[in-house]
Amino acid sequence: MSIPSSSSSVNGANGHNGVTQSDSFSPQPGFYDPTNFGSQSAHTNGFIFERHDADIVNHLYQSGFQTGNYADVVLHVHQGHLVTYRLHAIILSRSPFLAHLMSTSPPGNGTVFHLNLERDPEVTHEVIPFNLFFVLWFSRTSLALIDEKNCRAVLASAHLLGGMDELCSYSYDACRRSISIDSIGEWLQFLDNIPSPSDGSTTPDLAQTSIFGPYGQRLRDDVFNFLVVQLPRTLDIHSDSPLQSGVHGRDMLLQIFSRVPFDLFKTAVESQAFEIGSDQTRFKFAKDAIELRRRGIARGAEETVVLSNFGGSAIHITRKVRKRPLWKVNSSAFMATFNLFFTGKDDPLSCVIIGEDVMPRFFCFETPDRQSQIQGVKTTVSANNTNKVATLVFQPGNQLGSVTLGGTRTHPEFRTVAMADLLLPGSNHNARCFFAADGRKYEWRKCANLAGYDLYALNPPVVRVAAFRRCSEETAAGRARGLLQYTFAQDGLLLYTLVTLSLNRWIDMYAV
Repeated sequence: MSIPSSSSSVNGANGHNGVTQSDSFSPQPGFYDPTNFGSQSAHTNGFIFERHDADIVNHLYQSGFQTGNYADVVLHVHQGHLVTYRLHAIILSRSPFLAHLMSTSPPGNGTVFHLNLERDPEVTHEVIPFNLFFVLWFSRTSLALIDEKNCRAVLASAHLLGGMDELCSYSYDACRRSISIDSIGEWLQFLDNIPSPSDGSTTPDLAQTSIFGPYGQRLRDDVFNFLVVQLPRTLDIHSDSPLQSGVHGRDMLLQIFSRVPFDLFKTAVESQAFEIGSDQTRFKFAKDAIELRRRGIARGAEETVVLSNFGGSAIHITRKVRKRPLWKVNSSAFMATFNLFFTGKDDPLSCVIIGEDVMPRFFCFETPDRQSQIQGVKTTVSANNTNKVATLVFQPGNQLGSVTLGGTRTHPEFRTVAMADLLLPGSNHNARCFFAADGRKYEWRKCANLAGYDLYALNPPVVRVAAFRRCSEETAAGRARGLLQYTFAQDGLLLYTLVTLSLNRWIDMYAV
């Protein structure tokens, strides 16, 4: 078996199938135009074209898709376990995604191709054959099979495989119509699982982009509109009087809002379109909802609401995460644990770090535009808004350079070292060590999947003294991109810790 040739020669031309170029059949434009069915009779000269079209689709489905007859392609779908389909390249080529997969498959694979859906849970094994049929043999009769149970999976697969704008639009409309009081819980869980839109300060991670593409944001907006506008109307909540609006309706609204993800909850309740009564009524509703959320979705965080008499919305909701130590400290000498939050950009060389140990801490890593790499990159680190405490100079082409550190209370003199000396080989392939200004040796150990780093003091006894974890949550200083917890308060060691952490993150993020 082999994939049909991509030659520019057309079947029936240049002597193929016994037909010469001069007498090959070339239908005129409009010879077959299914859009003409609406303006003409289904019966033309005794022929019923719609029945003929249906017969072709049915034959392709039964003989081609169901039984795999005359298949020239084997498609392996990976999602937890392997499922194999025997299909046809000419049909698969309707999908730009699958056509690209076939054309870029490594040599030697023959007609065997692999589709990895491990990261796309919306497209499950139960609906894969159903969705392949939809995407590859899409017809008007198949639209009747789309319902509120499978519409989201159909939308996900149609957008993934591409080339099916009509099916995307139809399944999206089915998704939008399926949002109701009975299904809102499932839709809230769905929103909690898809990536949130970028706040503009960072570029969204392409690997985390929703499989729904632009339809993900449209569905988010539809759920928001349902919560803010349609749901209060459906529950007949529009008055400050409980007798008029109904206690049962308010209780149901509270139960639903107690399960809404925080970003959506905050935006919805603060919205002027959320018309459930006066500002006092909305404030009381928010307080009651937060009380319910405290025992459920907001567990581990502190949500509060305030009523303001000026500026924009009268209702303001905030959230503060109650931090627990990233590890258990057994020694009495290391009982104190301090926090530093990484805010601003999600960039180890351009961020703002704020927190407090025995004194307030504020560090700013500033790096100019790195588009021009001719003279290398220079990162400046300042403390408390004024003092320059470190400079990182990279060689052209993102190569390691040198670091100058100093200007702290305990180590006011500046010292220049090679970056490589701060990234010495560690105890294993996931570790890098350095010597701090006091001569003691420390080692950063990388966690799995770049989720974080742990800092160990290697001078006996070996003990963990700091831990960094990536996060994304609101704090009093803005959205935090990471958290560093540590058990020491020495200025010099803290500076070395932050500089070496930034270098380790930079190297691992950009595979330098």
